[in-house]
Amino acid sequence: MPITVKAFATVRDVIGMNGVAKIEVREEITVEELLRRLSKELGERFNELVYDPRKNSLAPGVRILVNGRDIDFLKGLSTTLKEGDTVAIIPPIAGG
Repeated sequence: MPITVKAFATVRDVIGMNGVAKIEVREEITVEELLRRLSKELGERFNELVYDPRKNSLAPGVRILVNGRDIDFLKGLSTTLKEGDTVAIIPPIAGG
């Protein structure tokens, strides 16, 4: 079953493919399981910018949205993903 991952700003470059990736999973997974999978596939740069698998935590300021809803208002990293869901990874953005 496909899950779409959309990455923005600096994370977009790490994911490649114009910041949009289709991830095939066999069954429902959690946001945490998806991030662990991306961590393995994308390596250290992803870990620095988004998710530290050793600490099981997001990098400071990173927001994860599932179908437009912040996971902080769902079940956090335990939020279950289903077929057709879209996960947005938004790093902190500085500017002026």
